[in-house]
Parts: sequence; C-alpha cells; structure tokens
Amino acid sequence: MRIPIDEDGGAQLRALREKKKLTVYELSERLGVAQSTISKLETAYARSMPAELLSRWGDELGVVVSYLPSELTFKSKRSRR
Repeated sequence: MRIPIDEDGGAQLRALREKKKLTVYELSERLGVAQSTISKLETAYARSMPAELLSRWGDELGVVVSYLPSELTFKSKRSRR
C-alpha cells in the first residue's frame, strides 16, 4: 500500500527529522534508503511512499503515524516504563 504525501506531509516529515537533529544522510542510513528518497519525500517531489517505509520513519523519529484518506498525522510516542 502506498500513502500519498503532499507538501504539508513532506514538511511535517522534515520538521520531525530536524527536531531529532538528524541529517538526511543519517536518516537514510537508519532506514536503508537513498538520501534522494528522503529529500524527495520531504519536498513532496515524490507524491507517495510505501506504508511500511512511513511506519519505519515514524519509529526512527519516535512518533506514531496515522493515515486516513487525505489526512496524515504524527503523534509522539509515550515512553514505556
């Protein structure tokens, strides 16, 4: 399944990455994808991404990703003790 990514979603992905102080290179290494893939998704040049990649992206950035048609949301994961 592919999840549509628009400019707002791409900007959110970038903001989350920057909040964690990760470079495009660092995130690409953690996700096992090319740096260009990260850049294309963050700028909405790529209009969709595999759901599995979006889930892994959320895991790396410590957020839960929710997707409903035309709505992509990110929520902080709560620490488990």
